[in-house]
Amino acid sequence: HGTHVASIAAGVAITDVASGVAPAAQLVALKVFGRSGSTTLTIDALEWATENYLEHGWPHVINMSLGSNFGTDDPEDPSVKGSQAAAEAGIVVVASAGNAGNNSYITGSPATADKAISVAASTTGYVTGPTINISGTKYITQTNIVYTPASFDDNTGHYTETTIAPLAYVGALEGAPNNRLCSVDDWSGVAEDALAGQIALIQRGVCAFSEKVNNAAAFGAVGTIIYNNAPGPFGGIGTPVTIPAAFIQMPDGENLIPAHGQDVIVDAKDDVSTVPDPYTPADTIAGFSSRGPRGYDSALKPEITAPGVGIFAADMGSGTAGVSMGGTSMAAPHIAGVAALMLQANDEWSPETVKAAMMNTVMAPVLGATIPRAGAGRVDAYRAVSTDVYAVGDADLVSVNWGVIMSRNDTV
Repeated sequence: HGTHVASIAAGVAITDVASGVAPAAQLVALKVFGRSGSTTLTIDALEWATENYLEHGWPHVINMSLGSNFGTDDPEDPSVKGSQAAAEAGIVVVASAGNAGNNSYITGSPATADKAISVAASTTGYVTGPTINISGTKYITQTNIVYTPASFDDNTGHYTETTIAPLAYVGALEGAPNNRLCSVDDWSGVAEDALAGQIALIQRGVCAFSEKVNNAAAFGAVGTIIYNNAPGPFGGIGTPVTIPAAFIQMPDGENLIPAHGQDVIVDAKDDVSTVPDPYTPADTIAGFSSRGPRGYDSALKPEITAPGVGIFAADMGSGTAGVSMGGTSMAAPHIAGVAALMLQANDEWSPETVKAAMMNTVMAPVLGATIPRAGAGRVDAYRAVSTDVYAVGDADLVSVNWGVIMSRNDTV
């Protein structure tokens, strides 16, 4: 997701993709991952960046949208040690807290380094993407439903143009055994052309997404909409398919069921809109955002929160298109971009000053989160850049930490 992360930090607006936090800031990309799997190269990238800063004066900010769970301040952890050394040299080091959820001490490393800024993720109150609408409906719940485009093999399964066709809820077809459209079930009682010229509404579950889509095609469908069988957004991957697919949340799918037989409009995947999020208010902690504190000493990590849910930014290899992604990997470059703005406005500031000013000027506490999940609160870029006053507790951590407070009292 390097292209997406870079776009968030420093992108310049084009088509539907907005500018990043620090538009046109100069970037250096240090590749530490292959297409998948883990890496042992993070320390090499940190060393290169630190040596280059000491010799040439750049980079000023490091963003690491990566990490491993149950982070500590272990001096023997190379990435922690490298992050600390980079910050001591004068670079602002930003890293994602992780996506392991509300579990104590699971927050990620190398963001757990003292001087690093560990970033949690929150919602924006908006969602950007292509939409689904029931034509002429009087129900608002059947309009502006943002869907996740398919990610099937061979670049198949995309709505490449706006498609209008009758909506067919497969659970309502005569002879349908259920609403999942899986081959394991007996669909022999359904007419061969039951979905001819229609867009099939199918529930997630039991079989692969590609099987559902290709089964719909076999019944004559021109497209599919697959809705979740549990709360939350999702996307579909798998073997190649022959017709397009869109993926929506469970309540959206349930709201579409009564529209069986009515015309549905599915926008092309690159025709995006930004609409209010009907499910989660702005500045709510992301369900996936990892909880602290860090291991060993229970020091405060993560330390600050930034938007990281449904972030629409550049889509790798697409030219000018964008894509929505979520994760603390998307939150971290927001903080890296703010740090770049702060250094542009205050070029004498140290990493400690940047971190303190940023943490001191946050917005109100993040909804649904305690300090070990959200840190000081959600970043406020303008206040962080323009503040004249900041306070520091610990010289490295910035925050005031008591760690684990031992008690002589019996506990239950």
